[in-house]
Amino acid sequence: MINVTVSSSKTGSDPTCTQSVQYGILLTHKVHCSPPARGRFVIVTLTGNNVTLVLCQVVVRAIEFSEEAHGVLREGWYNVDYDSKISPTMRENPVFKGESQSQIVLRDFDAPVNVGTKYVQRLTSYLQVPVSGNYTFYLSCDEFCELWKYDVIEDGIEKEDRKAEEIVTKQPIISVKRFSSYQEWDRYAEQTSQSVFLDKCRIYQMEAFMREETGNDHISVGMRTPSGKYERPIPGTRLFRTKPGTRKLEVTLQHPKTSLSAFVGSNLHISGWFHQPYPTIA
Repeated sequence: MINVTVSSSKTGSDPTCTQSVQYGILLTHKVHCSPPARGRFVIVTLTGNNVTLVLCQVVVRAIEFSEEAHGVLREGWYNVDYDSKISPTMRENPVFKGESQSQIVLRDFDAPVNVGTKYVQRLTSYLQVPVSGNYTFYLSCDEFCELWKYDVIEDGIEKEDRKAEEIVTKQPIISVKRFSSYQEWDRYAEQTSQSVFLDKCRIYQMEAFMREETGNDHISVGMRTPSGKYERPIPGTRLFRTKPGTRKLEVTLQHPKTSLSAFVGSNLHISGWFHQPYPTIA
């Protein structure tokens, strides 16, 4: 077993992230800390009998400043033979299950144009909206694309069997099977989602899938805010390329000393009283 620990100390005490992967025939192993773990050291150890750990290459992707977390992760798979008959949606297609051949971070929800032919790409980002209300999403692509939305809980993504997310996790909120021009948002009715209520205190994971056979290619995601303002494409200031850290409010009451905690999005009611003595006149 290969053990990977992120810690602020060389000894690995007080780890902020610990993951284990089974070694075997695979030559490449990937460990992902979600949300990103704070630390200065990455410690790799191997457990087992009569085994030796030899590392040919170790790549650590880190975020030094909070501004670097903004954007959209773009993954690409090239020279693929996409078979639409083996899966009902693009998200479930096996071509997206393997390791991507390229990864870049986009500033906005807007992918590069005319990259190639016979390839697929996935854009992933975490959206935080400015105000609570009803939002409408838009999808522009060439040739085929889907847009998915997931609620994010503090320890992962909402599961498909949760009743509240049954509709949005089993089917994309937008599915487009006809091409449009670059950032042409209103050519077809299916480019527009139904109105979706979003809470400004929550984070939502957005995934866009796209496949290209031949000719021009592009994909962009936009939205309309509750005030009617269009953000097409969605700007990077609203987006995080990786899941933000745990958002939890902690309150300590001194008399008596009691600790309360609540995750963002839940309700925490605090009530109390205070005594103001009469002023003393000298």
